[in-house]
Amino acid sequence: MWSFRAAKNLRAFTDDTEFLDFTPGWVVGWWFIPIANLWQPFRVHQELWSQSDPEDPEYTAPGWVTAWWGCWIGAGILSNISYRMPDAMVDVATGVDALSSCLSLVCTLLAILLVRNITQRQETQATRLGLR
Repeated sequence: MWSFRAAKNLRAFTDDTEFLDFTPGWVVGWWFIPIANLWQPFRVHQELWSQSDPEDPEYTAPGWVTAWWGCWIGAGILSNISYRMPDAMVDVATGVDALSSCLSLVCTLLAILLVRNITQRQETQATRLGLR
């Protein structure tokens, strides 16, 4: 829901939406398309970051945004591996699952940072444009 609203905000900032790659509907929809959900939500959030910048709309998302997505994908892969391990490898599966949980924690903290930063950038942009 937050991503949808952030994408709608981008449209409120300009009349020229031609430069935006993702509609609010696709911002949400990409999470549910198999295979494409491995990279498109990352691209969506890069766009939300760069287009929300009040000073430079071409500004590239910082490296920790890529780290957030890497942790998301890594945690999912490790969790899947752990789940599929045979019962005889329970010790290894527990270790893999613990690593997956650590990546999930890092991912969660970075996601909080991402949401806060994009929200702040959009609030600054809305104030600057007199929309608040």
